[in-house]
Amino acid sequence: MSKIKKSIIFYLIYKEELMKKRTKIILTSTLTVTGLILAAGGYWAYKTFVPQETPVDKNATVRTNYYQAINKKWLEKAEIPSDQPSNGVFYELNEQVKDKMKADVKNLVSGKEESTIEGMSEFIKYYQQATDFKQREKDGLAPLKSYLKEIEDLSDLKDLASKAVDWEKRGLALPFTLEISSNLENTNQKQVNLSSPSLMLPDKSYYEDEAAKKRMMDPLEKAFKEALQKLGYSEKDSEKIVKEALEFDGELAKYAQSNEEASEIKNLHHPKTAEEINAYSDTFKFHDMINDYLGQEAGDVNVPNPKYYENFAKVVNDKNFGKIKSWMLVKQAASASSFLTDDYRLIFAEYQKSLQGTKEATSKEDAAYDLTTGTFSDVFSLYYGRKYFGEEAKQEVTQMVKDIKEVYRERMLKNEWLSEETKQKAVKKLDTMKLYIGYPEKVREVTKALKVDDKKSFFENAIALSQAKNQYDVEHFSEPVDKDEWLMPSYDINAYYSQENNSINFPAAILQNPFFDVKQEMEKNYGGIGMVIGHEITHAFDSNGANFDEEGNLNNWWTEADKKAFDKKIEAVTKQWDGIEIYGGKVNGKLTVTENVADAGGLSATLEVVKKKYPDADLKNYFENYANIWRSKASLQFNQLLLKVDVHAPSELRVNQQLKNVEAFYETYPEIKEGDAMYLAPDKRVSVWWDCLSREDGKII
Repeated sequence: MSKIKKSIIFYLIYKEELMKKRTKIILTSTLTVTGLILAAGGYWAYKTFVPQETPVDKNATVRTNYYQAINKKWLEKAEIPSDQPSNGVFYELNEQVKDKMKADVKNLVSGKEESTIEGMSEFIKYYQQATDFKQREKDGLAPLKSYLKEIEDLSDLKDLASKAVDWEKRGLALPFTLEISSNLENTNQKQVNLSSPSLMLPDKSYYEDEAAKKRMMDPLEKAFKEALQKLGYSEKDSEKIVKEALEFDGELAKYAQSNEEASEIKNLHHPKTAEEINAYSDTFKFHDMINDYLGQEAGDVNVPNPKYYENFAKVVNDKNFGKIKSWMLVKQAASASSFLTDDYRLIFAEYQKSLQGTKEATSKEDAAYDLTTGTFSDVFSLYYGRKYFGEEAKQEVTQMVKDIKEVYRERMLKNEWLSEETKQKAVKKLDTMKLYIGYPEKVREVTKALKVDDKKSFFENAIALSQAKNQYDVEHFSEPVDKDEWLMPSYDINAYYSQENNSINFPAAILQNPFFDVKQEMEKNYGGIGMVIGHEITHAFDSNGANFDEEGNLNNWWTEADKKAFDKKIEAVTKQWDGIEIYGGKVNGKLTVTENVADAGGLSATLEVVKKKYPDADLKNYFENYANIWRSKASLQFNQLLLKVDVHAPSELRVNQQLKNVEAFYETYPEIKEGDAMYLAPDKRVSVWWDCLSREDGKII
């Protein structure tokens, strides 16, 4: 699986590591699911003003706004927690799980409960350090200052280049980064990625809109200055350092990839030879450095963003050296914010509040809990799975998967716009798709190797553990990729498809009401977890998944004519969604297309299963629960942020717009007629995999 570096040095604002770009998830990556879309009934409101939070249409009906009509009572009563940007089903369930886990942690730490799971003792020690706020205050900011001093002492670019390998191993901020992942063309093998550094703002598009840039940069600039002054820099020096850092960040942005660009996996695969890599810079001989980093010959190196390195010398040069140092100082100072004193953490929490529209920062207790469970996620994942996961749920969901896959298989074989050759390859990929439900059966070897040193500060241990994980990846570079490794802990309310493993994965925590309950109506289960299953299966055949074969390798298994027909259908989906206005922004059809295709596939597949197995089923239960699982309320700032960075469409759109494309929806609600907001003419409805007959424009007949 992809190994994206978890260096605390590179994580500026966000609390969690971004989920692997090659993994398709039912939820938003690290951001709580939120969002709304215009749909009549409330259309005027979305168009004429920008609400401070998700608006509620009290007059909504199934004809005007299905999502609002079904979720009306919840939307009217629900409040966004003061320390959160949103509220919804995913948040509510996560909080329920978190409350249980926090109680468990308390018992484990106190000795009231014991666990023999490997790594649990280190988890407890790390948690005790994280929550020892008196000691963290006593340690102060001193542990960070030595790192800053190393940056300050740099004499020139050659000096930086001579230290770059050591600094990369230690996780210090650099204008490049190395990541070990699987080789997309042979996912059993590993490769090194020479990646571009992250920007200060969440997406390149913010830099192209001066008003948006200023709105985002002003609170960030303030946080940077305050942090540097707390670290002992004068007001004058702080202003100079931050000014230079932001100027350099602006230069990086010219050659950065947008979230839209990065959402297409093929855009991230550019293997380069040693000669090509070394040619990027006279000062930084990158391939030589990578060999030194690994302690062996790296072979070809992948460059996810060649544009940056083709222009590397324009950005990273002697002229910009002062700005580079300032940028490194700021990145270093910011990335350590969660691991030092609480007042230092709160400096950057102010920016996060501005970014997400929260009223309060996360409590220090919750922040410490998140840091600990994040570091030892597979330890607590195994603990949660063993304690809370039920086998009955696993058995029933396994059968649902089999039924949904069988419907997919039948439909693919009946498909009339694919050649027989491509059909057979698609079916082969479907048949070999692996299923993981519940939790990982073991703790990863890298986690077993982590040791917390009682003599070190919490910050020093955080650094040491991050370095140990990175070093483990380096030392095991030549070993085959472990394709049984889970990318998500069992206690996450989420699910994902792994392209590199051709697997669908359902953590234990999502198998609860309203997604799944052995006691609730079968139709509701299919509108919940069933749709999630279908969603994840469809990712194997969306515009990203279609580029990977049954072994998870980047490989074109399409005939030229079939791929052309498929691309037309993808384009039709993109166009239908692109440009929908909401919250002062617009839905990006290209950014969200894979998830929109997956939602459509999930709906169509599960509806067909229900109709075949349960001919007397009440589909109102199905559609209502589908609307229920997406209910959410979010701040204006967070809604706008998601429109920029999230590959998922806003939640209300995932209901209303999707259902407009589904014939069974109109059969279930015959009161919806032409002219209603929830009505879409048949020739305007789009699909990719669920129309058997071909058509030039990719639209359903």
